[in-house]
Amino acid sequence: MIKYQCYSYYCHYVMVFLFMCHIMATVYALDCQTIQPTTRDLCKPTDPEYPMCQHIRNNMSNYDYRYDYEDPFNGSSEIPAHIAVLASFLMAMGTFLMTFGFRIFTLTIAIVGFIIGATIAWICLIAGEDSMPGYVYSNQALLYSLVCYGTGLLFAAVAIYFYTPTMYLGLGGFVGYVITIFALSWKNDLVFGDSIALRHVISIFCFGTAAVVTLFFIEFFAVCFLTSFLGAYLFMLGLDSIVHKGLVKGPRAMLYPNHHLTYSVNADTYGMLAGVIELCFFFTLFQLFFNKGRRFGLNVVIDEVNKHINEKEVP
Repeated sequence: MIKYQCYSYYCHYVMVFLFMCHIMATVYALDCQTIQPTTRDLCKPTDPEYPMCQHIRNNMSNYDYRYDYEDPFNGSSEIPAHIAVLASFLMAMGTFLMTFGFRIFTLTIAIVGFIIGATIAWICLIAGEDSMPGYVYSNQALLYSLVCYGTGLLFAAVAIYFYTPTMYLGLGGFVGYVITIFALSWKNDLVFGDSIALRHVISIFCFGTAAVVTLFFIEFFAVCFLTSFLGAYLFMLGLDSIVHKGLVKGPRAMLYPNHHLTYSVNADTYGMLAGVIELCFFFTLFQLFFNKGRRFGLNVVIDEVNKHINEKEVP
């Protein structure tokens, strides 16, 4: 007879608590952040965007500043508060997935749901804001943070409830999609230029399907690899949000909903991409060794009395 001790029974409650603490930290950081003029707001009258710059300058108390991917620190040496919090959160989630992604699988499923929900919310917010030229959300950084985190929490709860579908479609399909973004990020303009539809078709029907099928047939190895890769990618995205070497521009160009964005690769970007491969390789081996003989969130314990009885019954 085999008894199971489940170590992840309360993981989703811990997850909710940690996410709420992170949201409160984000709100506090944004509330304490001092808004300063940025380089892109110092427009000259001859610039074509001068009227919009004047509008933003005259209503400075009503607007935050969108994170500028070309000038990430807005002309200063200081990291924006919400970017620092986001980077720390991405690196923490990445570290967890690389080390305990298989062992505490319930929390892994919740993190996958959270990332999917937050990504969908970001795409919707970007699409809504860019659909109105010259319009900027009021309290923009706070709005993006709360909507993305809140939607992510909702998706995390749904992912835990629909555990099995999320395991295959969420972990398999979504991470397969992320692998496609990673692969396309090695070349300028994501290989296919402005063929946005072709990128997504290849992502969903090739890499996504392949990951789901692999997960179905070789479950243990696939879970260790997929969680390690997603963790490595999130960790490097969080790091790139601080050091700004160009890695974050790849998924931004891939997921931007309104129009084509130019994406270029340099030596720093190659270094960040290579870092993802190194972390993924090392932690895949680590998880394969660390979780040998284990099942999802369960530690198999042999009941010694029943084992002794069963051994006596064997002729």
